[in-house]
Amino acid sequence: MKIALRLSFLIYLLSITNSIAQQEFSIEKKTSRIRLSGETMHMDGEDNIGMIGIGYDLFGLVKKHPNVYLGVNSFSAMTGERAGIFSFGVSAGLKKRFFRTSLFYDVGVYVGGGGGGGAPDGGGLIVRPHFEFEQRVSKGLSLRAGIAKIDFPTGTISSTHFSFGLTLDESFYLASEKVNTNFERFSKFKNSTNRLSFVNTMYTSYQGEVVEKGNVTFVPGSKIELIGIQFDKYITPNFYGSLEFNGAYGGGVDGFMSYFIGGGMTLPIWKDKLFYDFRALVGPSGGGAVATGGGASFQIETGLGIQIFKDYQLKVLAGKTFAPGGTFEAFHYDFVFGKTIELFGGISDKSPQKFNIKTEDYQLQDFSFSVFNRTYFPPALKDKNGISYDHSFNLIGFEVAKRLNKYVSLVGATIWAYQGSYGAYGEGWVGVIGHQALKNNWELNAKVMAGAGGGGGIELGSGLLFQYTAGIEKKISEGISLFSNIGRFKPLKGNFDPLILDIGVKFQLGQLVLK
Repeated sequence: MKIALRLSFLIYLLSITNSIAQQEFSIEKKTSRIRLSGETMHMDGEDNIGMIGIGYDLFGLVKKHPNVYLGVNSFSAMTGERAGIFSFGVSAGLKKRFFRTSLFYDVGVYVGGGGGGGAPDGGGLIVRPHFEFEQRVSKGLSLRAGIAKIDFPTGTISSTHFSFGLTLDESFYLASEKVNTNFERFSKFKNSTNRLSFVNTMYTSYQGEVVEKGNVTFVPGSKIELIGIQFDKYITPNFYGSLEFNGAYGGGVDGFMSYFIGGGMTLPIWKDKLFYDFRALVGPSGGGAVATGGGASFQIETGLGIQIFKDYQLKVLAGKTFAPGGTFEAFHYDFVFGKTIELFGGISDKSPQKFNIKTEDYQLQDFSFSVFNRTYFPPALKDKNGISYDHSFNLIGFEVAKRLNKYVSLVGATIWAYQGSYGAYGEGWVGVIGHQALKNNWELNAKVMAGAGGGGGIELGSGLLFQYTAGIEKKISEGISLFSNIGRFKPLKGNFDPLILDIGVKFQLGQLVLK
């Protein structure tokens, strides 16, 4: 009898401990998609430019309108005579089904900043409306075709043409600690494995002409160094899709950048500590007078990685980068420091739109996405071309941050000119943000970042940049805040050190991360 009572009491204690350790969350499932496209932009008096588009759209952010999407996109040159045309911006649109078929129509618009390649891009503002049809061909995959118009309103580029592409559908899970008791509760779920990495790339051992004629800043035989961000999403335990953005900060080719999409494979070698990695990528690159032809570039690399802490990896890769349409061809090294993030991946392929889960395995972490207008107030000096800097000009910026704790976030950003005299100018940044909460949903922020940039004739030396800002943020509704920052921009070399004014909107995206 005493043994039975003790066992009963022990079971009772364990049940209390378990209930304390477990936490209940409300989950809202959103539809998202990766959108890829190819199109030919018509040019007067020269070869047309083949453009590649890549974007990410999220549906359901506008309540009561689940068919409306908001997203981020990029359109960049792959063929033609204008390698180095890049643009980044925001998109919005409506996608609706034709009756009960698997055919949809999609009408939307993209607005961003960009330019380059010596193209007549004006201040860099780019507008791209589209009307396209989307046919679902299998689960998660659709083909697209339609009409689009790429227009630089302050320049002379304007092209109406056909667009073709595909979309890959995914689910995005927003999490909250505010539990709705009316939702169904689930206890079995799956994970989505992702990896975010910082990359340092070094180009060496060139096999072709590195830069075009007229470049006087590149010293033959010197190394070209780039800094970038890489995002990987695992499709199986060993295979992953990959997206990488890079910008030059050394080698005399400031303004050179690239982004690659593709896939990779990892294979364990020794326990969970040492692994083999292989990647094959393709994408546009250009700027800095690097001889990449029309822009299309390929990268193949392989190497080893080690698990240095829980969820943290260090990789050293070597391979080849080449541009078939140009003469640039180089051996390269990648030094990659990354963190694996296991996100909540749903309960099943047919999970409801809203539900609860109770678990001790996950914790709620805040991610955020910001869109902002940046105004630069340059010094009273002259640019590379001997022309005085504008008194001010405007750029569009995008920022993704991950909250590490109550006081600190990691952040990555990209910024592109859309007004002024510097349409080809762009930047990429990584850094940290410090937070201090105030009363009534106000918050003070301080930010320190390093990055790379160039283009538009702005004098930045090698392209290595630093910035520091301070600002204030106000939460205006659940998940949405307005903010403003002021600060200073400093290149390692060069005379462009403007004052900074940022004004933008931030979207908080709560996610469940495996402990």
